[in-house]
Amino acid sequence: MKRTLLRAAEPGRSPEPPIARRSIDSIQWARGIAALGVFLFHLDMSITEKFGRTWCSGWFFGGATGVEFFFILSGFIILHTHLQDIGRPDRFSSFVTKRFIRLYPIYWLCVLPLGLALLAGAGANGHRDLTVVQFVMDLLLIPREGVRVLQPAWTLQHELVFYIAFSAMIFHARLGLLALVLWQVACLATLIFDLIPVGYQNMQPLARFLGHENFGFAIGMLVAWIYRKYGHGQAMLFRLIGAAGAVGVGVALWLRGASGVVILPNAAAEALLFFALYAMVMIGLLTVRVAGPSRVGASLGLLGSASYVLYLIHEPIISASIKLAQSPILAGRAMGLVVGLVILLVGISASIAVHKLIEQPLLVLLRNAAFGRRPASGMAAQPS
Repeated sequence: MKRTLLRAAEPGRSPEPPIARRSIDSIQWARGIAALGVFLFHLDMSITEKFGRTWCSGWFFGGATGVEFFFILSGFIILHTHLQDIGRPDRFSSFVTKRFIRLYPIYWLCVLPLGLALLAGAGANGHRDLTVVQFVMDLLLIPREGVRVLQPAWTLQHELVFYIAFSAMIFHARLGLLALVLWQVACLATLIFDLIPVGYQNMQPLARFLGHENFGFAIGMLVAWIYRKYGHGQAMLFRLIGAAGAVGVGVALWLRGASGVVILPNAAAEALLFFALYAMVMIGLLTVRVAGPSRVGASLGLLGSASYVLYLIHEPIISASIKLAQSPILAGRAMGLVVGLVILLVGISASIAVHKLIEQPLLVLLRNAAFGRRPASGMAAQPS
């Protein structure tokens, strides 16, 4: 892998076009399914809390692992699309601009109204205090203690840390790679010596920099390296690996969700398990080529394109919808199921609408303003 990264930094070396700019539809579909899984997980939890019974017998509790898939996907996409930027300091500003446009504008559109409402005193149950300083830190995705304005932003803070680590390789390939390795070693040491508590959405700012979640980025980069080096001649092997990973994911999700079995002793061990399984699945998906257009493929592709919006707005939609559903009439599992289905449809529809009407035109506008042209279609133009 080191040799691949350093070779990419050689002056005058041309990119590898068949891989670098190909649209990988299967990965786009998986992105949408992962975002939907996270949505269903939070929806199941909220319906269970409201109605006192599990919404769908706990089948969607495993949807939370979609976050692990997103970490791997991000590492894959960043190396896959920015390999030629490594060792090219002149491309640093372009990298930062692309990442800023992809990450911040639509996030701000989602977090601004929520933050302003909280500053005005519209906190959940009247006790969610927010200061102006905290709001500004959340807008900038600066890690802080306490509850964030938009809860899913904790993963975006990890993302930002990864961008900073990767950008070091743009300035200097060898030293940047060394810095990236040392960062991962620091994350490993933090985990081994239990330097910060392990738990879902650890609120400590240090967890964003040294948490076990950051291993997902390195694993995603490893998948990208394997794909670039062996992707042309190992399709059958890749599919077998992907199938084994899919079976493993299915069994692990069943154990984690419907059966209620504790797979591994803590969140870090479980995350590492799903990192490995999802990496295997991704390796298999990279060999899938779509024969032609289909309704299912188009729908999953659209959901994948809208996945960032869905990830950002699903919790506020769930919260607002549950409050609207507060009624003595809505009692029992049957009504809980109906309410859950309505929220699911509203969330997906709203995400697609925001993507088509706001996010997509906004990205085109900002990219045209920044680069004077629309970026090439395919993976490079998709969110990470």
